[in-house]
Amino acid sequence: MISRAGRTILMLLTTYFSLTVVSAQVLDKTAMVRSVTRDLQQLLDREQSGIAVQRLFLPQDVKVPDGEVTWVVDLPKQMDAGRQAVPVAIYVNGEVVREMAVVAELERRLKVPVVQRTLKRNDVVAASDVSWETVSFRKVPEDLITEADAVVGKAATRMVTANRPLQAGWFNTPLAVGRGEKVTVLMEMAGLHIRALGVADAEGRVGEFIQVRNPDSQVRFAAKVVGPGEVRVDGR
Repeated sequence: MISRAGRTILMLLTTYFSLTVVSAQVLDKTAMVRSVTRDLQQLLDREQSGIAVQRLFLPQDVKVPDGEVTWVVDLPKQMDAGRQAVPVAIYVNGEVVREMAVVAELERRLKVPVVQRTLKRNDVVAASDVSWETVSFRKVPEDLITEADAVVGKAATRMVTANRPLQAGWFNTPLAVGRGEKVTVLMEMAGLHIRALGVADAEGRVGEFIQVRNPDSQVRFAAKVVGPGEVRVDGR
């Protein structure tokens, strides 16, 4: 049996909890992701950051008190591609009721040169081969080529497919001498300029040293590549 005093206390407690219960509303996560993505992209565009929102992660619906709901999206602390925490403050009737960090997958947009045809190894890039594309990167390669001058006149060191971002490591100075190619051997000795015929045992670019073979004696010697089909030997 509950005493009269106990019943009075129970009634008071029941009344207190009834008065302090706040009705709530649920914010649909799909609609919120769509809206926050739009707001964040507008902020990024305003900053001319070259960064795009690839997607936003919100694990579940958000529960807030009843009332007029608005929110404020802020820029992430680190303005770069990859996963970043985006601050979002939720207001109900003009008062902050929740602050949260929403994870966003960001990509960097860059306008970069690409080749319009697939290049084979040792193909030389002509100016007419190059066009420009705006590409999104989750991670920007350290040796990404961003200027056409950095690739025009260079030779591919590997197969390079068309219309993809280019990397400096895929190109080099064109070969001046091919392996097995007949070359002109230049040599200066005692004031005399001597020209002879040799066979390159290796490919080489201007400035590189390669092994060259005398086609008659088969003697091999080192020579510096000085131009297309030409090598020089130090005759001192």
